[in-house]
Amino acid sequence: TITGLNMGTVYYARVLAWNLQGYGEAQAPTPPSEYPRQLPSSPTNVVMGATRDTMITVGFNEPLDIGGDAITSYRIKWDRDPSMNSLYEWPHKGSVAVNSADDQSYTITDLTPGIRYYVQVQAGNLVGYGTPQTPTPAWIEPSNQVPGLPTTLSL
Repeated sequence: TITGLNMGTVYYARVLAWNLQGYGEAQAPTPPSEYPRQLPSSPTNVVMGATRDTMITVGFNEPLDIGGDAITSYRIKWDRDPSMNSLYEWPHKGSVAVNSADDQSYTITDLTPGIRYYVQVQAGNLVGYGTPQTPTPAWIEPSNQVPGLPTTLSL
């Protein structure tokens, strides 16, 4: 084990044997280079809001610590139970992975109006998914929303 390495920095190694006659020829390992990495921390700025009476939209940003490897995806989990371990089936419980290059939000659809839903978001890299983050607010009940201001007016 080599200690004191920096996360995400590529390192090269060569291995050679030694005996009383001296050192043998150096051999490159397979793969010839590697870099330290670990699970990322939780996503930041995780928020959610009801976008319709049957929809919840969840937004999130990259974690503060990506674990030495690029974030490749985010996993969004939802459930009617805060433990996220209920026996409910889709659409009341589910999980989806979205590509980090394309999405920093996800809309959960086909929910039941007035039912409380809980959500968690995890960031993922090549090692796996990190610790889940609960959004603000911690739960939400889908409901109809007042529309926003029009963006274009013409008379």
